[in-house]
This record gives sequence, structure tokens and C-alpha cells, in this order.
Amino acid sequence: MSGGVFSAGRLDPGTAVLLRKAPLPEAGTEGTLLDLGCGYGPIACVLATVAPRARVYAVDVNERALGLAAANAHRLGVADRVS
Repeated sequence: MSGGVFSAGRLDPGTAVLLRKAPLPEAGTEGTLLDLGCGYGPIACVLATVAPRARVYAVDVNERALGLAAANAHRLGVADRVS
């Protein structure tokens, strides 16, 4: 269960627009990327997926959200690059 986390049951409309409209890093992107206020990690996971050479820091004040972000990164096979 993911109660206590913003829009835990679905991708919120604002994040959906951001992921559709904002330029994403290229596959060859290296270095560090930051998802500040990561929630359950949809943006961090997308960043780690499209930029497999980058390290993604997923930061949030909500410990429950951080746990969900880590679980989602693990489920997608990118947990080694999302922290």
C-alpha cells in the first residue's frame, strides 16, 4: 500500500505532462541527475531508464515516498543507479 504519498495510485497529470514535454537526457548522458521531491520515483526511474550511464539521486522529505521510489527502481532494474 502506498498511502501517505502524493498521487500514489497513479501518475499525476503534471508529472505526465512534464515527462511528455520536457527534454529528457540522451542515452549517452553521464554524471549526476537529481529528482528533487521525487515522491514514489516516476521521474527518477524514467531518468535512470533513458540515461543508463547516469547516477540519479531521488530526494524527498517523506520516508515512505523514498521507500516506494527505491522499490520502483528495483522493480525496473535501475536500483543500482538510483539512490
